[in-house]
Formats: sequence, C-alpha cells, structure tokens
Amino acid sequence: MSEEFELVSNDGVAFKADWLVVKQSNTLKTMLESFGIDKNSENLESIPLPKLNSKVLGKILQYCKHHRNDPPYDETKPFLPDFITNWDAEFFNVDTTFLILLAEAANYLDIKSLSDALSYILISIMKGRSKDFVLRALNAASNNIFKRQSEAI
Repeated sequence: MSEEFELVSNDGVAFKADWLVVKQSNTLKTMLESFGIDKNSENLESIPLPKLNSKVLGKILQYCKHHRNDPPYDETKPFLPDFITNWDAEFFNVDTTFLILLAEAANYLDIKSLSDALSYILISIMKGRSKDFVLRALNAASNNIFKRQSEAI
C-alpha cells in the first residue's frame, strides 16, 4: 500500500507527495479518482505534469505540504487579506514573473486557495503601477511560458 505519489515535472525531476498534498489539486484528485486510484492504491506509476517545470512544481508542493491539514477551502466566501499568514507572506516573497508562473500553475492544477491568494497578491502588486510595468511583468512571464512550451516540444 502506498500513500505517496510521484509527480514528475517537465524537466524530469520527480517529487513525492502524499494524498493530503495531492488532493488539494482538483485536477490531480479528479484524474486519480477517474482511474480508481486513491491513497491506498498499490503500484502507482509516476504522474507526469508536462506543463510544470521543477522550480514551479516544487514551490507548489511546498505550499500544499504546508496547508495539508487546513480545513477545506470555501471558494464561495470572499478572499480576505487575513487569510495570508506570515508563512504565506514569506512563501510569496518572490519576483512578480515567478508569481505569475505560480498563478498559471495553480490554475492548471485547480488549487483554489493558492489561485485566490496569488490573484489577490498580483492585483495588489499591479494596482497603481504604470501600464509599462504591468506589460513588462506579463511579457516576461509569457516569454518564460513560451520558452518552456518550446522546450517540451
């Protein structure tokens, strides 16, 4: 019986994650459940995540591991700044381009709590900034995404 899953990034780095971590992603949870796989499944092969590089996947898993025992996220309630703990503030203390990449990954993996937190943070960063700043940040993230997709091909 295995309670750990192996998630593999597009650059071939494998990460171990338990069920409490994996099920925070509605995408992964739905995929596994549709194949009849749960925390008690044996001989589970690696789960490839071709849209995520190891840096982004590692950071996402770090967030999910930290929040593994949180109560289920209620996306029907408005997101409040109080939801961001000191740990979260330190976690999100990265450059804007990387925050955008994390937001894309959180959306792809359908991790609502992380998506909402990143949306709030990115809006806070961009609010009141010049159009040029916003466009540069989005362009840098787009170039990174395009480069990653080209390397995957």
